[in-house]
Formats: sequence, C-alpha cells, structure tokens
Amino acid sequence: MEQRLGEPQGTQDAQDSGDLGGMVAEGSAIMDDGEILSLCDRIREISLALHGYLRHGHLEKVYENGLTHRLRKEGIRVEQQHPLVELKSCKALADEHTAQILGYLRASRMEHGLLINFGARRLEIRKFKL
Repeated sequence: MEQRLGEPQGTQDAQDSGDLGGMVAEGSAIMDDGEILSLCDRIREISLALHGYLRHGHLEKVYENGLTHRLRKEGIRVEQQHPLVELKSCKALADEHTAQILGYLRASRMEHGLLINFGARRLEIRKFKL
C-alpha cells in the first residue's frame, strides 16, 4: 500500500498525478503532528541518502527527480511543485529561501514544511511549523 506525502496512512485515491520542486501530498487530509514528524524523518533519511549518492553540484531538477523517485520507491505518493518540501541547489540557504517557504506555507494554509538544500557540500535541512 502506498502512503501519500501529507496524508495519513491508509487513505489514498485512484488518481496518481505523477508529479515534487516544492513537493507534497496529493489531497489535503489532516495528519496529526506525530504522523507529520514521522513523514519528515523519512524524507530527511531519503534526502541524506540521495545527497550521499549524487553529492553536490547538480541542478535542482536532478535532486527533485531523484527524491521523487526514491520517495515513490518507499511507497509515498508525491506531487511535484507543492510546498511541503522546498528543494534548493545553492552554496548556502539565504533568508530569501526561508521567506519563500514560509510564504508558500501561508498561501497554501499548511502548517509544516521542509527546506532542503542539496547544493552545499553538507546537506542542509530546515523544518518549519507555522
């Protein structure tokens, strides 16, 4: 059974959009904080493994596609270009990147978000909660 990014386990629908950049769940099911933290931990682990494999220096789209592929292999259905996870490929995260994800979260009325930078030598992951 697949779990959708941002949905509690056991809820799914027949549609699979096939699309991640800022990425998240299809649908808007409510998850409790424990489920969200568990999902964020899985995303962090997968991101760290991907960064170890690809290293830094690629375009953002390379990491987006790689993370999408690995999340789907884990049974998590994802939709690209959605604000739960915002990917960057730059030397260091800047205040503008933080402002961008916070703006996305407010606009989409989501409470949780991850900002992940694959472009630095050391993977940077920041968790946000409104």
